Amino acid sequence: MLELLGAERAIVLSGHLHKFSFLVRRTEKGRFVQLGLSSVASNADALPRDLIEDVKGYGPDLVNLESRHSPDTEKKRCSILEMERPFIEQFEYADTWGHALLSVRGDQLNVSVFRGLYRQAWKSFDLTKAIG
Repeated sequence: MLELLGAERAIVLSGHLHKFSFLVRRTEKGRFVQLGLSSVASNADALPRDLIEDVKGYGPDLVNLESRHSPDTEKKRCSILEMERPFIEQFEYADTWGHALLSVRGDQLNVSVFRGLYRQAWKSFDLTKAIG
């Protein structure tokens, strides 16, 4: 499945995840992008918690962000994250909520991520460049 997503230069959008995440993964056939958004208002100010803005933050320690989630599978999840680490080219994560606006202009695709009810974008990504 990973190779198929890379070959198609897929952009995987998902919502209602309770967390924000942005990831660019490399495969032998190409890159793909995953964007996860949280639509659940967890606090009034939407200030991000557990903010990660660097690919160095991708790895086994991510399981600590949800330490009570399936403790019986923790070792396996850590192993998978460690095996995936060399293929991750960009990674961002935060416990925050908001929405996103996709912008299509010709063959350019950009996304602006808005935190909480703020009218100014919190983050912006050039998805066309990310999938190369």
